[in-house]
Amino acid sequence: MEKGRIIQIMMAVFVVLTILISVASVISNGKATVDRKSVIEKEINEKSPGKIQVRPTTLTYPLYRARAVWDGRYIYILGGTAIDKSGSFNESASNIIQRYDPRADTIEIVLADSFPYARWYTTAVYISSREATYIFGGHGKSGQGGQILKYNHTTNNVTVIGNNSDLGEFGNGAYGMTAIKISNESILIFGGVDYLENFTWAKYDDIWLFNTSTENLTRLSIKMPCWQNTALGVYDFNTDSVYLMGGAGTDTGVDPIAKVTRLSRASYPVASEMKYFDSLPAPYDNLEGFWSKGYIYSYGGDKGGNLTDEINVYSPSKKKLYTLPERLPSPRDRVAVAYDGNRAYIFGGSTTSGPSNQIIWHDRR
Repeated sequence: MEKGRIIQIMMAVFVVLTILISVASVISNGKATVDRKSVIEKEINEKSPGKIQVRPTTLTYPLYRARAVWDGRYIYILGGTAIDKSGSFNESASNIIQRYDPRADTIEIVLADSFPYARWYTTAVYISSREATYIFGGHGKSGQGGQILKYNHTTNNVTVIGNNSDLGEFGNGAYGMTAIKISNESILIFGGVDYLENFTWAKYDDIWLFNTSTENLTRLSIKMPCWQNTALGVYDFNTDSVYLMGGAGTDTGVDPIAKVTRLSRASYPVASEMKYFDSLPAPYDNLEGFWSKGYIYSYGGDKGGNLTDEINVYSPSKKKLYTLPERLPSPRDRVAVAYDGNRAYIFGGSTTSGPSNQIIWHDRR
Protein backbone atom coordinates (compact mmCIF):
# COMPACT_ATOMS: atom_id res chain seq x y z
CA MET A 1 0.00 0.00 0.00
CA GLU A 2 1.31 3.43 -0.84
CA LYS A 3 2.72 5.44 2.00
CA GLY A 4 0.33 8.37 1.27
CA ARG A 5 -2.65 6.04 1.44
CA ILE A 6 -1.56 4.73 4.82
CA ILE A 7 -1.28 8.27 6.15
CA GLN A 8 -4.79 9.08 4.94
CA ILE A 9 -6.22 6.00 6.67
CA MET A 10 -4.42 6.85 9.90
CA MET A 11 -5.75 10.40 9.82
CA ALA A 12 -9.30 9.12 9.23
CA VAL A 13 -9.00 6.76 12.19
CA PHE A 14 -7.71 9.61 14.35
CA VAL A 15 -10.72 11.79 13.46
CA VAL A 16 -13.18 8.99 14.26
CA LEU A 17 -11.50 8.34 17.61
CA THR A 18 -11.59 12.07 18.45
CA ILE A 19 -15.33 12.19 17.76
CA LEU A 20 -15.96 9.08 19.88
CA ILE A 21 -13.96 10.52 22.77
CA SER A 22 -15.91 13.81 22.55
CA VAL A 23 -19.22 11.98 22.63
CA ALA A 24 -18.11 9.82 25.55
CA SER A 25 -17.07 12.89 27.52
CA VAL A 26 -20.66 14.21 27.61
CA ILE A 27 -22.22 10.87 28.54
CA SER A 28 -22.80 10.17 32.22
CA ASN A 29 -24.76 7.15 33.44
CA GLY A 30 -26.27 6.71 30.01
CA LYS A 31 -27.48 10.34 29.77
CA ALA A 32 -25.87 13.23 27.97
CA THR A 33 -24.91 16.12 30.26
CA VAL A 34 -26.18 19.56 29.33
CA ASP A 35 -25.39 23.15 30.16
CA ARG A 36 -27.85 24.07 32.91
CA LYS A 37 -27.78 27.72 31.86
CA SER A 38 -28.81 26.92 28.30
CA VAL A 39 -31.66 24.74 29.61
CA ILE A 40 -33.00 27.53 31.81
CA GLU A 41 -32.86 30.04 28.96
CA LYS A 42 -34.55 27.55 26.62
CA GLU A 43 -37.34 27.00 29.14
CA ILE A 44 -37.81 30.74 29.57
CA ASN A 45 -37.81 31.45 25.85
CA GLU A 46 -40.24 28.60 25.14
CA LYS A 47 -42.52 29.61 28.02
CA SER A 48 -42.16 26.30 29.84
CA PRO A 49 -43.59 27.07 33.28
CA GLY A 50 -42.26 25.95 36.62
CA LYS A 51 -44.60 24.88 39.39
CA ILE A 52 -46.15 27.25 41.92
CA GLN A 53 -47.85 25.71 44.96
CA VAL A 54 -49.75 27.64 47.61
CA ARG A 55 -49.44 25.40 50.64
CA PRO A 56 -52.35 24.60 52.99
CA THR A 57 -50.11 25.63 55.88
CA THR A 58 -49.99 29.39 56.52
CA LEU A 59 -47.92 31.76 58.60
CA THR A 60 -49.17 32.22 62.15
CA TYR A 61 -50.52 35.58 60.98
CA PRO A 62 -50.27 37.76 57.84
CA LEU A 63 -46.77 39.19 57.59
CA TYR A 64 -44.50 41.25 55.38
CA ARG A 65 -41.10 42.99 55.65
CA ALA A 66 -39.78 39.84 57.35
CA ARG A 67 -36.57 37.93 56.60
CA ALA A 68 -36.15 34.19 56.06
CA VAL A 69 -33.01 32.05 56.42
CA TRP A 70 -32.41 28.37 55.60
CA ASP A 71 -30.12 26.42 57.94
CA GLY A 72 -30.02 23.14 56.02
CA ARG A 73 -33.05 21.67 57.82
CA TYR A 74 -35.52 24.42 58.74
CA ILE A 75 -36.47 27.88 57.53
CA TYR A 76 -36.63 30.63 60.14
CA ILE A 77 -38.81 33.70 59.55
CA LEU A 78 -37.58 36.72 61.49
CA GLY A 79 -39.58 39.78 62.56
CA GLY A 80 -41.60 41.72 60.00
CA THR A 81 -44.81 43.74 60.01
CA ALA A 82 -47.85 41.79 61.13
CA ILE A 83 -51.59 41.59 61.53
CA ASP A 84 -52.33 39.89 64.82
CA LYS A 85 -54.78 37.01 65.19
CA SER A 86 -57.65 39.38 65.96
CA GLY A 87 -57.28 40.77 62.45
CA SER A 88 -56.32 44.30 63.54
CA PHE A 89 -53.51 46.05 61.73
CA ASN A 90 -51.69 49.23 62.66
CA GLU A 91 -48.22 48.51 61.28
CA SER A 92 -47.26 46.60 64.39
CA ALA A 93 -43.75 45.24 64.21
CA SER A 94 -43.31 41.53 64.85
CA ASN A 95 -41.09 40.37 67.67
CA ILE A 96 -41.19 36.63 67.03
CA ILE A 97 -39.20 33.97 65.21
CA GLN A 98 -41.19 31.32 63.34
CA ARG A 99 -39.74 27.99 62.19
CA TYR A 100 -41.03 26.30 59.06
CA ASP A 101 -40.40 22.61 58.37
CA PRO A 102 -40.47 22.03 54.58
CA ARG A 103 -40.58 18.24 54.98
CA ALA A 104 -43.70 18.23 57.14
CA ASP A 105 -45.13 21.52 55.83
CA THR A 106 -45.63 22.76 59.40
CA ILE A 107 -44.85 26.02 61.15
CA GLU A 108 -44.44 27.03 64.78
CA ILE A 109 -43.35 29.98 66.87
CA VAL A 110 -40.02 29.00 68.40
CA LEU A 111 -39.25 32.28 70.13
CA ALA A 112 -41.63 35.05 71.19
CA ASP A 113 -40.40 38.46 72.34
CA SER A 114 -37.17 37.45 70.67
CA PHE A 115 -35.63 40.88 69.98
CA PRO A 116 -34.88 43.77 72.35
CA TYR A 117 -37.75 45.45 70.51
CA ALA A 118 -40.00 44.41 67.62
CA ARG A 119 -38.69 45.31 64.17
CA TRP A 120 -39.08 45.04 60.42
CA TYR A 121 -36.71 45.69 57.50
CA THR A 122 -33.90 43.78 59.13
CA THR A 123 -31.34 41.93 57.05
CA ALA A 124 -30.05 38.54 58.14
CA VAL A 125 -27.46 35.89 57.23
CA TYR A 126 -27.15 32.31 58.51
CA ILE A 127 -23.59 31.09 59.20
CA SER A 128 -23.42 27.30 59.42
CA SER A 129 -20.07 27.16 61.24
CA ARG A 130 -21.57 29.26 64.06
CA GLU A 131 -25.00 27.56 63.94
CA ALA A 132 -26.34 31.09 64.16
CA THR A 133 -28.08 33.82 62.21
CA TYR A 134 -26.71 37.37 62.41
CA ILE A 135 -29.43 40.04 62.22
CA PHE A 136 -28.52 43.61 61.25
CA GLY A 137 -30.55 46.74 61.92
CA GLY A 138 -34.31 47.03 61.65
CA HIS A 139 -37.10 49.52 62.16
CA GLY A 140 -40.04 49.50 64.55
CA LYS A 141 -42.59 51.88 65.97
CA SER A 142 -40.31 52.42 68.97
CA GLY A 143 -37.43 53.52 66.75
CA GLN A 144 -34.77 52.33 64.42
CA GLY A 145 -32.09 49.85 65.26
CA GLY A 146 -28.47 49.88 64.33
CA GLN A 147 -28.12 46.83 66.54
CA ILE A 148 -26.43 43.60 65.56
CA LEU A 149 -28.18 40.53 66.99
CA LYS A 150 -27.16 36.88 67.05
CA TYR A 151 -29.79 34.15 67.02
CA ASN A 152 -28.35 30.81 68.12
CA HIS A 153 -30.27 28.00 66.40
CA THR A 154 -29.07 25.38 68.90
CA THR A 155 -29.88 27.20 72.15
CA ASN A 156 -32.82 29.14 70.62
CA ASN A 157 -31.88 32.50 72.08
CA VAL A 158 -31.00 35.98 70.83
CA THR A 159 -28.11 38.08 72.14
CA VAL A 160 -27.12 41.66 71.35
CA ILE A 161 -23.54 41.82 70.08
CA GLY A 162 -23.55 45.39 68.75
CA ASN A 163 -24.92 48.68 70.01
CA ASN A 164 -27.24 51.11 68.26
CA SER A 165 -24.30 53.25 67.17
CA ASP A 166 -22.61 50.39 65.34
CA LEU A 167 -24.62 50.80 62.14
CA GLY A 168 -25.40 54.30 60.93
CA GLU A 169 -24.33 57.68 62.17
CA PHE A 170 -27.66 59.44 62.63
CA GLY A 171 -30.52 58.80 65.01
CA ASN A 172 -30.50 55.26 66.38
CA GLY A 173 -29.11 53.43 63.37
CA ALA A 174 -29.96 52.01 59.98
CA TYR A 175 -32.51 49.68 58.44
CA GLY A 176 -33.29 48.32 54.99
CA MET A 177 -29.66 47.32 54.48
CA THR A 178 -28.52 44.36 52.38
CA ALA A 179 -26.32 41.75 54.09
CA ILE A 180 -24.56 39.11 51.98
CA LYS A 181 -22.55 36.10 53.10
CA ILE A 182 -19.15 35.96 51.39
CA SER A 183 -17.75 33.13 53.52
CA ASN A 184 -18.31 31.60 56.95
CA GLU A 185 -16.02 34.31 58.29
CA SER A 186 -17.26 37.40 56.49
CA ILE A 187 -20.51 39.20 55.76
CA LEU A 188 -20.73 42.39 53.70
CA ILE A 189 -23.47 44.91 54.53
CA PHE A 190 -24.58 47.59 52.07
CA GLY A 191 -26.49 50.86 52.23
CA GLY A 192 -29.67 51.39 54.19
CA VAL A 193 -31.46 54.45 55.53
CA ASP A 194 -32.26 56.06 58.85
CA TYR A 195 -35.55 57.89 59.36
CA LEU A 196 -34.96 61.28 60.92
CA GLU A 197 -38.18 63.31 61.11
CA ASN A 198 -40.82 64.94 58.93
CA PHE A 199 -40.39 62.30 56.21
CA THR A 200 -36.67 62.87 55.82
CA TRP A 201 -34.03 60.16 55.75
CA ALA A 202 -30.32 59.82 56.21
CA LYS A 203 -29.21 57.76 53.23
CA TYR A 204 -26.17 55.50 53.32
CA ASP A 205 -23.73 54.51 50.61
CA ASP A 206 -21.54 52.73 53.16
CA ILE A 207 -20.13 49.22 52.88
CA TRP A 208 -19.43 47.34 56.11
CA LEU A 209 -17.47 44.15 56.76
CA PHE A 210 -18.61 41.94 59.63
CA ASN A 211 -16.18 39.28 60.85
CA THR A 212 -18.08 36.33 62.35
CA SER A 213 -14.98 34.99 64.13
CA THR A 214 -14.32 38.17 66.09
CA GLU A 215 -17.86 39.55 65.73
CA ASN A 216 -16.37 42.92 64.86
CA LEU A 217 -17.79 45.41 62.38
CA THR A 218 -15.61 47.58 60.14
CA ARG A 219 -16.69 50.38 57.84
CA LEU A 220 -14.75 50.03 54.59
CA SER A 221 -13.15 52.96 52.81
CA ILE A 222 -14.87 52.11 49.52
CA LYS A 223 -18.39 53.39 48.81
CA MET A 224 -21.37 52.34 46.76
CA PRO A 225 -21.88 54.28 43.50
CA CYS A 226 -25.22 55.45 44.92
CA TRP A 227 -27.08 54.82 48.13
CA GLN A 228 -29.42 51.84 47.97
CA ASN A 229 -32.10 50.72 50.41
CA THR A 230 -34.03 47.40 50.38
CA ALA A 231 -32.03 46.11 47.40
CA LEU A 232 -31.75 42.42 46.49
CA GLY A 233 -28.15 41.28 47.01
CA VAL A 234 -26.37 38.06 46.02
CA TYR A 235 -22.84 36.67 45.88
CA ASP A 236 -21.39 34.81 42.89
CA PHE A 237 -18.60 32.58 44.20
CA ASN A 238 -17.27 31.74 40.74
CA THR A 239 -16.49 35.35 39.84
CA ASP A 240 -16.09 36.60 43.43
CA SER A 241 -18.68 39.30 42.73
CA VAL A 242 -21.54 40.85 44.68
CA TYR A 243 -24.57 42.14 42.78
CA LEU A 244 -27.21 44.51 44.15
CA MET A 245 -30.42 44.75 42.14
CA GLY A 246 -33.03 47.48 42.43
CA GLY A 247 -33.97 49.08 45.70
CA ALA A 248 -34.87 52.63 46.69
CA GLY A 249 -32.41 55.29 45.66
CA THR A 250 -34.06 58.69 45.25
CA ASP A 251 -34.22 61.75 47.47
CA THR A 252 -37.54 60.66 48.97
CA GLY A 253 -36.14 57.28 50.00
CA VAL A 254 -39.11 55.37 48.63
CA ASP A 255 -38.92 55.33 44.82
CA PRO A 256 -37.49 52.23 43.11
CA ILE A 257 -34.42 52.42 40.88
CA ALA A 258 -33.56 50.55 37.69
CA LYS A 259 -29.94 49.72 38.44
CA VAL A 260 -27.70 46.74 39.05
CA THR A 261 -24.46 47.50 40.88
CA ARG A 262 -21.47 45.19 41.18
CA LEU A 263 -18.60 44.80 43.63
CA SER A 264 -15.79 42.72 42.16
CA ARG A 265 -13.18 40.95 44.33
CA ALA A 266 -15.78 40.77 47.09
CA SER A 267 -13.61 38.46 49.20
CA TYR A 268 -11.02 41.26 49.34
CA PRO A 269 -13.19 44.37 49.01
CA VAL A 270 -10.60 46.88 50.27
CA ALA A 271 -8.79 46.41 46.96
CA SER A 272 -11.92 46.72 44.88
CA GLU A 273 -14.44 49.27 43.67
CA MET A 274 -18.21 49.10 43.45
CA LYS A 275 -19.65 50.31 40.13
CA TYR A 276 -22.83 50.51 38.14
CA PHE A 277 -23.11 47.26 36.21
CA ASP A 278 -26.36 47.35 34.25
CA SER A 279 -29.73 49.05 33.85
CA LEU A 280 -32.96 47.13 34.36
CA PRO A 281 -35.88 47.50 31.93
CA ALA A 282 -37.96 48.99 34.78
CA PRO A 283 -37.28 50.26 38.31
CA TYR A 284 -37.75 47.62 41.03
CA ASP A 285 -37.85 47.93 44.81
CA ASN A 286 -38.55 45.62 47.77
CA LEU A 287 -37.27 42.55 45.93
CA GLU A 288 -36.31 39.31 47.60
CA GLY A 289 -34.63 36.29 46.04
CA PHE A 290 -31.40 34.33 45.74
CA TRP A 291 -28.49 33.30 43.52
CA SER A 292 -28.57 29.95 41.70
CA LYS A 293 -26.44 28.53 38.88
CA GLY A 294 -25.43 31.85 37.38
CA TYR A 295 -28.76 33.66 37.81
CA ILE A 296 -30.44 36.03 40.25
CA TYR A 297 -34.02 34.96 41.02
CA SER A 298 -36.42 37.63 42.33
CA TYR A 299 -40.04 37.43 43.48
CA GLY A 300 -42.66 40.15 43.13
CA GLY A 301 -41.66 43.63 44.20
CA ASP A 302 -42.59 47.20 43.48
CA LYS A 303 -42.20 47.68 39.72
CA GLY A 304 -42.33 51.32 38.71
CA GLY A 305 -44.62 52.18 41.62
CA ASN A 306 -46.99 49.21 41.27
CA LEU A 307 -47.00 45.77 42.87
CA THR A 308 -46.10 42.92 40.51
CA ASP A 309 -46.63 39.17 40.53
CA GLU A 310 -43.56 38.59 38.33
CA ILE A 311 -40.88 36.00 39.00
CA ASN A 312 -37.78 37.33 37.28
CA VAL A 313 -34.40 35.79 36.49
CA TYR A 314 -31.45 38.10 35.83
CA SER A 315 -28.35 36.88 34.00
CA PRO A 316 -25.24 38.95 34.80
CA SER A 317 -23.27 37.20 32.04
CA LYS A 318 -25.81 38.30 29.41
CA LYS A 319 -26.98 41.43 31.20
CA LYS A 320 -30.55 40.33 30.57
CA LEU A 321 -33.69 40.09 32.70
CA TYR A 322 -36.05 37.20 31.94
CA THR A 323 -39.64 37.07 33.22
CA LEU A 324 -40.73 33.50 33.89
CA PRO A 325 -44.09 32.27 32.58
CA GLU A 326 -45.27 31.25 36.06
CA ARG A 327 -46.48 33.98 38.42
CA LEU A 328 -47.11 34.50 42.10
CA PRO A 329 -50.77 34.02 43.18
CA SER A 330 -51.20 37.82 43.30
CA PRO A 331 -49.05 40.95 42.99
CA ARG A 332 -47.00 41.56 46.14
CA ASP A 333 -43.77 42.96 47.47
CA ARG A 334 -41.69 42.67 50.65
CA VAL A 335 -41.95 38.89 50.76
CA ALA A 336 -39.49 36.72 52.68
CA VAL A 337 -37.65 34.15 50.54
CA ALA A 338 -35.52 31.11 51.35
CA TYR A 339 -33.85 28.65 48.97
CA ASP A 340 -32.68 25.13 49.78
CA GLY A 341 -30.76 24.53 46.55
CA ASN A 342 -33.75 22.95 44.77
CA ARG A 343 -36.90 24.77 45.79
CA ALA A 344 -37.74 28.37 46.65
CA TYR A 345 -40.04 29.19 49.57
CA ILE A 346 -41.92 32.49 49.56
CA PHE A 347 -43.56 33.77 52.74
CA GLY A 348 -46.24 36.44 53.13
CA GLY A 349 -45.78 39.82 51.46
CA SER A 350 -47.78 43.00 51.06
CA THR A 351 -50.63 42.70 48.52
CA THR A 352 -53.31 45.08 47.29
CA SER A 353 -55.66 43.58 49.89
CA GLY A 354 -53.16 43.78 52.74
CA PRO A 355 -50.47 41.53 54.22
CA SER A 356 -50.54 37.86 53.21
CA ASN A 357 -50.18 34.74 55.36
CA GLN A 358 -49.44 32.47 52.40
CA ILE A 359 -46.54 30.01 52.14
CA ILE A 360 -45.65 29.36 48.50
CA TRP A 361 -43.37 26.78 46.94
CA HIS A 362 -41.65 27.41 43.61
CA ASP A 363 -40.10 24.48 41.77
CA ARG A 364 -38.13 25.02 38.59
CA ARG A 365 -35.91 22.04 37.92
